[in-house]
Amino acid sequence: MDECETMGVMSDHTPNRPIKATKTTFEIVDVVADRGTVGVLELAEELDRSKSTIHSHLSTLESLGYLINDEGRYRLSLKWFDHGIRARNERTVFDVATKEIRALAETIDEPVWLYTEDHGRAVVVDAANLDGGDDYKVARVGWRTYLHCTSSGKTILAHLPDETVDEIIARHGLPAETDNTITSRAELERELVTIREQGYATNDEETADGIYALSVPIVLDERVFGAVCISGPAYRLSKPDVQASLLDSLFETVNRIELTYKY
Repeated sequence: MDECETMGVMSDHTPNRPIKATKTTFEIVDVVADRGTVGVLELAEELDRSKSTIHSHLSTLESLGYLINDEGRYRLSLKWFDHGIRARNERTVFDVATKEIRALAETIDEPVWLYTEDHGRAVVVDAANLDGGDDYKVARVGWRTYLHCTSSGKTILAHLPDETVDEIIARHGLPAETDNTITSRAELERELVTIREQGYATNDEETADGIYALSVPIVLDERVFGAVCISGPAYRLSKPDVQASLLDSLFETVNRIELTYKY
């Protein structure tokens, strides 16, 4: 196995001579991704650029196959999806994990997610058994959120160097998603210590009201590659006996992922 795989740990490196046109292009892409569809005037106002500049960038992205023009409103093409799949597949540990999370989801009949860290955010790289209703529609493959408010994000943070954790917090902060979200650096540090000691993390309605989650990290050669997460209604998953059973299944799954990847 390739032992040189690394996570997408964020970097604050800024080029000495940033190219303004390139920066504008990706600012446009980010807005389109956030909005779903957007027009020239909206983008010009959002980014404080002229309509002619925005139109030139949009036309270029459309000609290259990265945007689709639907009667003057632009949306992302599936070319981005193709690049995302290629990026995911470069990490062979995820190939192993994908098979295991599907087996786990079938066994426990609960939604299961595979998370990683990318530029200081938690990202869903795969998921299984998401037919549980509206509660699970948001966390589809590709969904990005803060690390500090998810069980997977916290278990990843617990296994990153302190300086990396500090950089992530400096960049993204500790915003509250619910009343239960940890927003204090000191409180987060106490939780990270507990996570390292017990080997797993919980999410007690910290991302969304009514949702509870458990996560176990995937650690290879002392580097954290991601986490496997089980999530469901808080009234059920917060019960000690249910947690104990699900944690046993999580640890077994992650152990198989790590052993299969190594050998």
